[in-house]
Amino acid sequence: MSATANLRTVEIGLNGSNMRPELPLLRPTIGPPMVDVRSLHKYTGCFAYDPALGETGTCRSAITYVDGDNGILLYRGYPIADLVENGGYLEVCWLLLNG
Repeated sequence: MSATANLRTVEIGLNGSNMRPELPLLRPTIGPPMVDVRSLHKYTGCFAYDPALGETGTCRSAITYVDGDNGILLYRGYPIADLVENGGYLEVCWLLLNG
């Protein structure tokens, strides 16, 4: 997933507060948009809570995409199952080494 920031933001509000920080909206290559909460604490004094990281993107990757709920696992755009079933040893090695 190659997530890149664009000019879009998401405004959040806190009950009982005048604070309405705008957080960047990231657009991944595949999958739904993500709110970049890295500055949430800076603007609000609060942290995000997501038990078990179920709704949190934990990394940025230009070579892999994982969607466990839908059974999708891609490496450089290729489904891992296809690489395992149809790719030869040297083809997979070349892909790993050279992209």
